[in-house]
Amino acid sequence: MITAKVETIDRHAAEKLLTANHKNRHLSANHVGFFENLLRSHKFITTHQGIAISEKGETLDGQHRLQAIKNTGISASILVVRGVPEVYKNGTTIRTKDCIDFCRARTVSDQLRIEHGIANATSNAAAARAVLVIATGSTMAKLTPTVAVYIIKQYPLITKLAAMKDEASMGILQASVCAAIAMVWKTHPDIMETFVGPLRSGANLKAHSPVLIFRNNFLSGKVYEIGAKISSPIIMRKLQFAFNALLAHVEGDSVNSLSVTSKAGLTHFTSIENKTLAKIAEFAGFTETKNNPKGTETK
Repeated sequence: MITAKVETIDRHAAEKLLTANHKNRHLSANHVGFFENLLRSHKFITTHQGIAISEKGETLDGQHRLQAIKNTGISASILVVRGVPEVYKNGTTIRTKDCIDFCRARTVSDQLRIEHGIANATSNAAAARAVLVIATGSTMAKLTPTVAVYIIKQYPLITKLAAMKDEASMGILQASVCAAIAMVWKTHPDIMETFVGPLRSGANLKAHSPVLIFRNNFLSGKVYEIGAKISSPIIMRKLQFAFNALLAHVEGDSVNSLSVTSKAGLTHFTSIENKTLAKIAEFAGFTETKNNPKGTETK
């Protein structure tokens, strides 16, 4: 008989259930880290999704949640469904595991649109994730809808920029660019007129303008070519490129080129926004980041 009950799973219970975890997917460190961050930031809530135990006592579903509880030692209230048949026979044989986690999952953009009424949800979610990468220093950081909404509240220009992704600027106002602009705007609100406007239109830009160099490199795809031999992820190259253009712009520099590898712009603006970025990292469950190395890292 199948039973369902919310149970408090502590480290000992998690370890016991994990010993009965046979014939399952390989554990994903990134997925486990996602649940660890939820536990540490007190954002792990009880839903209908939880732990499934077969009629033979095998753990069928929930191994990543259990591993996160084991790793952190933080208990959680989880719905535990016990007595699930491993095989159903209904004219044909259906294995229960064949029906678990095989369909399309809800995305962060789905939730921003459905639950929070945010237009251009895909662009908002992508820009919010770029900010999370900046805040944590990790390109593996997973974004949740709750964290995305928090980031957008910290950097509300993200929503306005996401609405500007028309045909003229589609190739330029990418997630990393929107994230960088939204951060810099807090201390340099004039960039909407002096940087974003000319960036989109390309009008009246002088030969050595950082805006023109940035625009031309993005539209021509050279930002990818320049960083082709660099091992760092493309999102970091784009962020560094964008922040370097913004730094040259606010300092009034004339340039012949912009660096993809230099972290000067990124370092400059993240130091200004350090408190906000630290709050974002903490809210997301990261207690140690490249911007805040004194904490306890959650990976």
